[in-house]
Amino acid sequence: MILAATKLSSRVVMTEAAEVMDILTENVDQNKVETPTTNSESDSDDDDDKLSNNINGIHGTSSKPVCPEESVSVRRLRWDCLQEDVLAAAANNSSAQENDLKPNSFDTIVGTDVVFSPSLVCPLLETIKLMARKKDVESTKATRIYLCLQVRCADSHSLLFSEAHKYGLEVVDVTGELTSCCPWAVELECLLLKINVKEEPTTHGKKRKKSSKEKKSKKTSSKEKKSKKKDKKSPKRRKRELMLT
Repeated sequence: MILAATKLSSRVVMTEAAEVMDILTENVDQNKVETPTTNSESDSDDDDDKLSNNINGIHGTSSKPVCPEESVSVRRLRWDCLQEDVLAAAANNSSAQENDLKPNSFDTIVGTDVVFSPSLVCPLLETIKLMARKKDVESTKATRIYLCLQVRCADSHSLLFSEAHKYGLEVVDVTGELTSCCPWAVELECLLLKINVKEEPTTHGKKRKKSSKEKKSKKTSSKEKKSKKKDKKSPKRRKRELMLT
């Protein structure tokens, strides 16, 4: 979370089930650096207290919080109550904020120890499908998805591989990549799984040939896009990461 929020992403959304939301919220709050305000003397005093608390370190240690407050959020996300929690997140966001659980909006999805119950494998896959993004014609990259886990339930593990295709996903074991960067993870028998978002299949496995009219229209559209880019540069899109735990 710390690395993602400070270096890799503009927004990191941490999720958990209702039972442990308080623990997750406390841990995230301990790692956040709150933005000081200068509205009044009383606000200044409050900020001094916050800074004083930060000096004490996270959970009483010497580690200092480094995550920008606006870069990290915590949301309840129950895979078996997916639509309910997505709608709740949208309702809780102000008009000025981007919906934390906006479907198909994440650049990266990371899950840790999320495969442990056969009854939750399909809801997990459904959640990933809803939050992930396919590669589109405008060169938007598909969501990068990784799960790091230990095999706690063999049936759940097998189910993940066998059911993924029904959700337009493909699970690939890339544990070998851990050998050089995280040898301790290999010693702990951790697996690294990469989930690919499949592209939409074409009719009979072949791409339809475009007519000359369609090609001409595409060229015109391309010229218009280039012209617009010269007139006005589009704002850089904020990278978003979803963490499933």
